[in-house]
Amino acid sequence: MSVRNLVVDRGVMVNMRDGVRLAADVYRPATGAWPALLSRTPYGKEYWQGTLAAINPINACSRGFAVVIQDVRGRRASEGEFSPFLNEARDGHDAITWVSAQPWCDGRVGMFGSSYMAATQLQAAIGAPGSLAAFCAVQGSSDYYEGRTYRGGAFEIGAMLGLALYSLGMSDSTTLGTRRMEILRRVQARLENLSDLAVDVLSNDEESLSLLDHVAPFFRDWRAHRTEDAYWRNLSIEPHYAEIRVPGLHISSWYDAFHVGTIKNWAGIRQDGAAPQFLLLGPWGHYPPRTALVGTATVGEASVGLSAVLDLEEIQLRWFDHVLHSADSWHWPAPVRLFLMGANEWRWEDDFPPSDVRTVPLYLAAELGSPSGLGLRWQPAGQQSVGTFVYNPADPVPTMGGAHLMLESQYPQGRIDQRVNAARPDVLVYTSPPVTADIDIVGWVRTRLYVRSTAPCTDFTATFVEVEPSGRALNICDGIRRVELNSGGAATEIVIEMGATAVRIPAGNRLGLHVSSSNFPRFDVNPNVMAVERGLPAAVRATQTVQHGGITASAVELPIRKARPKSARSVT
Repeated sequence: MSVRNLVVDRGVMVNMRDGVRLAADVYRPATGAWPALLSRTPYGKEYWQGTLAAINPINACSRGFAVVIQDVRGRRASEGEFSPFLNEARDGHDAITWVSAQPWCDGRVGMFGSSYMAATQLQAAIGAPGSLAAFCAVQGSSDYYEGRTYRGGAFEIGAMLGLALYSLGMSDSTTLGTRRMEILRRVQARLENLSDLAVDVLSNDEESLSLLDHVAPFFRDWRAHRTEDAYWRNLSIEPHYAEIRVPGLHISSWYDAFHVGTIKNWAGIRQDGAAPQFLLLGPWGHYPPRTALVGTATVGEASVGLSAVLDLEEIQLRWFDHVLHSADSWHWPAPVRLFLMGANEWRWEDDFPPSDVRTVPLYLAAELGSPSGLGLRWQPAGQQSVGTFVYNPADPVPTMGGAHLMLESQYPQGRIDQRVNAARPDVLVYTSPPVTADIDIVGWVRTRLYVRSTAPCTDFTATFVEVEPSGRALNICDGIRRVELNSGGAATEIVIEMGATAVRIPAGNRLGLHVSSSNFPRFDVNPNVMAVERGLPAAVRATQTVQHGGITASAVELPIRKARPKSARSVT
């Protein structure tokens, strides 16, 4: 299907049920009624590119769709007050109803977009009007507390500062009044050094907090609600999966901060079986097309090959062609398409994790002859041993790569050599012998530690790495856990959730685990005092102990399947 004559209606005001009007741009074929694609954004309807994984409205129109891009409540040209995520279900329902009733729409609506625009889809899909016929959520969270704003109890301060001041703050400077240029200059200056800004905010620096109040007053709410309370529960998608009965395509990346939520959304909605759900997982960060094309594609410092670069716009359009035009355009032989790093190829799977994956613990141990005196082994040590380090909140371990959402100009996403951090005295470095045959790690990774600390409340971090024969140690996944310790010095068992991955470890490479207590400025620094005492200015050092062997057999738990050659169900 091809359409040549198009019309663009700018600044169309759409009434919500409470009388607030939201602005939209409408792209449509000049004549006829067509299925419509709707995207709702806080970043400005003129900037439809989003995270560069969006659909060009002109391209969609030429394929026989009308396209509506709407500013959410309180943003850009829309009326009302902006509060992140709070109004997106109700306003999304009203927007879908309005679009479906327009003479240029045939009554069916699909939704698309990435990141916040994925959130607007998923909120609207909960008990959606019957006219919502499909959605494609790219990099969508399932819960706005765990996995977006907090992780393992730690505040994702680096990402939240970038979102508040840059993505959400500077993208809508129209609300700043006569001091607009002065405030924007201050924001730009502070964002030049995200680490220093995070230190100031954690120290309750009034100038920094005042700046945030001007640009992003909601940041105080994010920081104030430190636990998963009613504020966050009212926004979560997870309790409402049974109410989402719309066909969905879910897309994310191994090094996107929201890949955990994307997988949970796919699995949770699919479980009810009311509508087909598909899942695409690539090797990218939060911005899929930003892989560098210099003879290969790279994510951080790791090559993933040219097959990693997909035309995500075409994939989304084929999905909507299939659902809304009944076109023979969706040729997926299985519900999951994932990229296996290391092998650098796409695989079809019937489930995630795949059914033939088994969880295998890789145990932490003292290891004579190891440079660090620590190692990883496939069998637990009978004799107990410990690894210890001193955690100083004034000198945190710096963020190096990973599945985060900080400013990439300062903190690149993806796989980065961890040797600089591994050389620090406050990082325990555990390394296995070389693996004797290729192994595929596909699924959820977690680390189970038995820990002690001289602090009543502290953090433990874990980074799972692949160590090449050259010594380069590339991070695969990581996590953090904020914990209040058992009194009396007894070991506390903690589980650090590290997200999901799909990676082949070739024979001859080693597996590694780095354990510490900070990852800054991705996460806020734990001052080693109880939460109720955190208004105190002084942080304290803590001696941290990780126990191995015996009844305290700490281990990284790996989802392992036997490596299999490329087959008919592997794709490029």
